[in-house]
Amino acid sequence: MKTPMRYFVDVDVKLMCLKSPDGPISAGKTFDKLESKLPSLKGRRFYGLSKLEGDNITYFACVKVQGEEDASKFGFQEIVLPKGEYEREAIMDWEDHIDQIPEKFDKIESKNLVDHQKFYVEYYRSQKELILMAPIK
Repeated sequence: MKTPMRYFVDVDVKLMCLKSPDGPISAGKTFDKLESKLPSLKGRRFYGLSKLEGDNITYFACVKVQGEEDASKFGFQEIVLPKGEYEREAIMDWEDHIDQIPEKFDKIESKNLVDHQKFYVEYYRSQKELILMAPIK
C-alpha cells in the first residue's frame, strides 16, 4: 500500500464531463455513457470529480480534452481541473477495491487542510491504477 504524498498539478486540465444523476452511486453508468459518445477511447485520460454540496455528493465522469475538442459537440459540460497542490494516494487493482475510495479520501482529509471549494479527483491512470487527489489549501 502506498502512502499519501503531495503532488503539484502545474497546468489547468480541461475536461469534458457528464454529471452522474445519483452521485457516485451511478458513476459506472455515467462513465459508460461518456465513453459511448467518444469516437475512440485510445489514448484517453479519464477522471472522476466529486464535491460535497449540501448533504449530497455531486459527481462527474470526465475525459481530458484532446486538441481543440468542443465539449458541447458531445453533449458534455466543460470543467477545468485547476492547477495547484493536491495530496494523493493510489489504489492498485481499483476495480476490485472501489469501496476503498471514500476511506482513502477520508484518510487524506484527516491529515490535511482540504479546499472544499474544489473537486476531489479520481484519476484513472490505467486499468490497474487509480490515483486519488484532494486539493490542499
